[in-house]
Amino acid sequence: MALRTAGSVLVVFLWSAAVVLGQDGWSVTYTTQSICALKGSTVELSCSYTYPRGPKVTSTFWLTKMETGVEPEDIGQDPENADRLEYDGDKKNGHTLKITDLRESDSATYWFRFITDQTRGRYIGNPGVTLSVTGTVTFNIVKLLNSI
Repeated sequence: MALRTAGSVLVVFLWSAAVVLGQDGWSVTYTTQSICALKGSTVELSCSYTYPRGPKVTSTFWLTKMETGVEPEDIGQDPENADRLEYDGDKKNGHTLKITDLRESDSATYWFRFITDQTRGRYIGNPGVTLSVTGTVTFNIVKLLNSI
């Protein structure tokens, strides 16, 4: 009787393109514009940002909903997501959002926002990063290797 082993392989597809849009010295550059990931896996969305000399950044966060006339909300403040989200960045020019244990409901466009100490010093970077989460795919490694 032969002993066979099987394993799972998680695959994350990235479409990488630096996207820079801005005005008057305000900009956000996303390192990846679109990500396709498997349910249960982990992804990182990252960006860098610039702003004119003078203002001081007081707040940075990611959001998934933008509505005219409604102040955007930090997705990290949602208790349902708090244990799966991790922000890593500084208030100078870089930021990463790490999402663990992905769910299909995490599929959305994610925008980065930074706020400064000036009255009109708020900026949301477009076009954002589109995350698509699909069901888990399990491969039988032995069958895969035997088919080669």
